[in-house]
Amino acid sequence: GDNEVDATLADLESRELNELHAAKLRFAQADFGRCELCEQWIEKKRIIALPTARTCMACAQLAESSLAHRS
Repeated sequence: GDNEVDATLADLESRELNELHAAKLRFAQADFGRCELCEQWIEKKRIIALPTARTCMACAQLAESSLAHRS
């Protein structure tokens, strides 16, 4: 019902705020824009599209692929 939708939206909002806070911390530590997995710089177009990105496209695709194989 409506309560379930409200709870889901609140959860999504909370996760997005957490991601923004984490991005702000990475920026303050000069780690913003660096992939957490391979430590290479994240592509500019990815950062523009998703400022909270923690991984480069290659690592994101590898992670996505491995998750798909687990299902």
